[in-house]
Order: sequence, then structure tokens, then C-alpha cells
Amino acid sequence: MSGTSSAGGLAAAPVASEAIPWRRLSAMAAVALGLGLWALWVVPARLAPPQPRAAAPLVPIDPSAVRQIELQSGPLEARLYRTPGGGWSLSGPTIEGQRTIASDPIETFLDVVHSLPRLTQFVETDLAAFGLAPPRGRVAIQTEREAMTIVIGDRNAPLTALYVQVLPAPDVVLVGSVVFWEFDKLVGSIDREAGRAGDGADAALGR
Repeated sequence: MSGTSSAGGLAAAPVASEAIPWRRLSAMAAVALGLGLWALWVVPARLAPPQPRAAAPLVPIDPSAVRQIELQSGPLEARLYRTPGGGWSLSGPTIEGQRTIASDPIETFLDVVHSLPRLTQFVETDLAAFGLAPPRGRVAIQTEREAMTIVIGDRNAPLTALYVQVLPAPDVVLVGSVVFWEFDKLVGSIDREAGRAGDGADAALGR
């Protein structure tokens, strides 16, 4: 046998380094950081409760833009016009000529129907069951560009809410009874100005 050492013949090959290059480590760390930031941004947003939406007002028309109001309550029919000075004038089939009228009941009614939210609304064919056919009253609000009509119905059993329609939409809307009260005050103001105090509002609204 030759003198070659068996250890020399079977010498092991050098072992390749198993260490991961630093560039790969940096890339992996960047990916992990990005995933972490994404999770912090997305996950809480998905778990958070949805933001409540503001309830729609009964009438979206800006009160300051209203130029004319036509009101009907029982036998009372009246037209209200905003004057150039910001006041209101009154006329109607049973009212002699055209006269000025106190602005407060009108402006308060407009503010209420613009700011009060709709509690709920639904489609209903039996309008008479809600006092809407025939209605207890009707108020047509007009600006230079748009018009809506509030149809006044009955109040609910606890007298805390009122059934109305806002035409041209066909839905029945439930809204706070303050609309009924302010409508009643407006009718009373017109009655007093027309010399008919006590004849219109109470009878027309079924009280």
C-alpha cells in the first residue's frame, strides 16, 4: 500500500457558511415592518364600529331661501310672501287685501322643519290610518329653485311624534310632535291676523 494517509484521501470538503447575508435580513425586516404597519392601520379600522350618519332633516330647504309659503288648515287658506326687507306679508281668499304678519311663527316653523330629523319613514298605502287622507293640514314651501309640500297627519298614540309626508316623495315620515305645535302656532297667528282667532287651528287639527 502506498504511504498516502487515509485521512488525506477522505478529507472533508469545506462546509459552506449557513449564515444569511445581511442584505436578505434587511429585506425581510423591511417586509415585516411594512406588514406590521399595514395591520395597525387596517385591522383597527375594520374592528371599529361604523360612524353614525346624521339623520336627514325633515325638509332640506334652507329657511333663509324660502320666498313663499302656501298653507291650508281646514277652511283656512293663506299665502305668505317674504318681503324685500325680510319680513312677511299675508294674503288669501278669505283675507282682505295683503297685510303684514309677525315673522316669528313663520321663521320658527321653517327652522324646526329644517333642523328636526326624521325618526323613521316607511311606505304605506292606507294613508287615512295616519290622518293623511284627508290631511290635517298642508304647507307648501317654495324657493326660487325648488318646492316641497309638508302634509300634516295625526300624532302617534303617546302624542310624542307626528305622521307627515314630504311631497313629492310618497313615504310616510314620523317626526317629533314639535312640528305639530309649531304648525298650530302658525295657523293661530294667521287666524289672528285675519280676524278669525279660534275658528281655524283647533277644529282643523282635530282637537
